[in-house]
Amino acid sequence: MNQAIITIPMDESLKVQFDKFCEAAGTNIVAVVNKLAQNVVQENSFPFEVAENPVASKQKAAKKFIESLFDPSEFDNETLESFKRFDSGEFKLKFEERLP
Repeated sequence: MNQAIITIPMDESLKVQFDKFCEAAGTNIVAVVNKLAQNVVQENSFPFEVAENPVASKQKAAKKFIESLFDPSEFDNETLESFKRFDSGEFKLKFEERLP
């Protein structure tokens, strides 16, 4: 099996605490992260709540909105609702008129 190496930034004190916890449990960080990845893929979900990054969420909404300008079939209420918080006034109303 080919191995991939990943590097993640983590607060140093959290890393030390996590390492100590894993060691006390008879394992290590690598084994825990590998098991987490296997579980997420098998279950197709996280075993805990994961909050979406607000910046990424805004970028995703803006990208979808811009794409809908070039392909009106991509424009729907969900796109509009996602973008409303980044839009205002008359501009928003023009696109609401395009909805079926």
